[in-house]
Amino acid sequence: PARYQSGDNEMRTYTPERFSAPVIVDDMPAERALEAIVNNRETIVELARSKAERLTAKWYATTRIILVLQSAREAIVGSPLMRDVDIPVSERHENLEAWEL
Repeated sequence: PARYQSGDNEMRTYTPERFSAPVIVDDMPAERALEAIVNNRETIVELARSKAERLTAKWYATTRIILVLQSAREAIVGSPLMRDVDIPVSERHENLEAWEL
């Protein structure tokens, strides 16, 4: 049902919490909603598969970005120009270490 969409939508994290998602009015009783789901199951399965494909692509893209950033960090820290630089350990540094795959 539409009343559950905004709370579970993956895009909800793109805005600060102080902004609320639009409310979609859905006064359909649960029995009619279930009937609509059964009657439209092929479309719903197709949409679910599309969402799974998008989320898989997001995972691969995010993982690739993490790997590129780790490689860049290693190149910078390992550079001869950085040999005498004292890099303080910070909370951000610890967070980056936790991201390592």
